[in-house]
Amino acid sequence: MKKLISYYDLLKLIQDDEEPELIMLHLNCGSMAYQPIYDDGEFSHYERVVKYDSENFKTYLADTLLESQMIEPNIEIVGQQKIEKIGKHFSLHYIKTNIDEETQDEIDNTINEIYDKIDEIIDAINELGE
Repeated sequence: MKKLISYYDLLKLIQDDEEPELIMLHLNCGSMAYQPIYDDGEFSHYERVVKYDSENFKTYLADTLLESQMIEPNIEIVGQQKIEKIGKHFSLHYIKTNIDEETQDEIDNTINEIYDKIDEIIDAINELGE
């Protein structure tokens, strides 16, 4: 079972200079990965890993959460020893294009092949850490 923390717990980690390298925000509408962004080596904010437009998940973590959601345990810290396979959760179908269906299918197939290769690399990294 994954351990979830609140946004306020995350702020405490940031205050102690222990900001996680990758977090997953879990809401009723789905999940999204966020990573820390630094400015001159100093923590600045958490930003979505995937850049597609989303009605539910804003670019910045703080902008995504309502105040009532900030006190709920809805943030999963993705451990540094184990990297989760998150790629396939982020479909590029959200990108609006003016290309034909056959070309879109080719792009989708290529993206899925890339995701599969990334997953293989993640498996190998995780095996080294065990």
